[in-house]
Amino acid sequence: MECPENQKVACATFVLQKDAEIWWRDNKTLLNPEGGPMNWERFKEAFLKEYYPKSERLKRQQEFAHLVQGGLTVEKYNREFNKLKRFAPSMVDTEEKMTEKFVLGLEPRIRRMLEAFNPKTYEEALRTAKALEKPKDEKRREEPVIIGQKRPHESGGSDRPPPARRHRSNNRPAPRWDERRPPRHTDRNPRNQDGARGRREEGCTICGRLHGGRCMAGSRACYRCGQEGHIAVNCTAGNAVAQANPPRVVEQTDQPAPPRAQARAYA
Repeated sequence: MECPENQKVACATFVLQKDAEIWWRDNKTLLNPEGGPMNWERFKEAFLKEYYPKSERLKRQQEFAHLVQGGLTVEKYNREFNKLKRFAPSMVDTEEKMTEKFVLGLEPRIRRMLEAFNPKTYEEALRTAKALEKPKDEKRREEPVIIGQKRPHESGGSDRPPPARRHRSNNRPAPRWDERRPPRHTDRNPRNQDGARGRREEGCTICGRLHGGRCMAGSRACYRCGQEGHIAVNCTAGNAVAQANPPRVVEQTDQPAPPRAQARAYA
């Protein structure tokens, strides 16, 4: 929209809001003490000094001076280029300067090919750069793969390396199977050992009971001294021997022992 020089300040101040509107109302007389239409250049200088300090302008100029495409697409790089170029007008004040700045910021692969076309205008450089840009899916297909190495989607498992074997200290050989067996627990109590042996003894083949020595069942002899004529209750002989080493006895009975079962043999 064309705006006459003497109406620029009125149009600009009409759209000011909040703090900017307050600033203009408080400083209007100070900026234009003569009265009448205010000079546009004077207003612009005062306004930029208040809301757009020199430090911020220099910061934006440096951003544009070092702007490169990097990981952006050509379209996003172009939008960023147009957003920042107004902060450094001296760098793009001609078509040739603007085209050169745009081309220098492209990624190296596109820039080398684009320089071969030698574009004359900014629009031509932008159009050619978009044509030379590869789609993202095509870039993924061209990722280098080391020979013998599977792609991530072909490995089918974890990429973690196999666990390393543990090294044995002092280079000692591995123990044999019998050396790795835990020691068998043995009972040191002789009573427990005797009891265990007693439980493993087989019954007497004559009386069927568990005892040591000769079986006295059916012989009418004393179970203590082995002499006939009395029983163990009335035995007075060998008390010292009997007390020191008491024999294993079974209850004496006058009943004859059951007949011994005969073993059968099967063909």
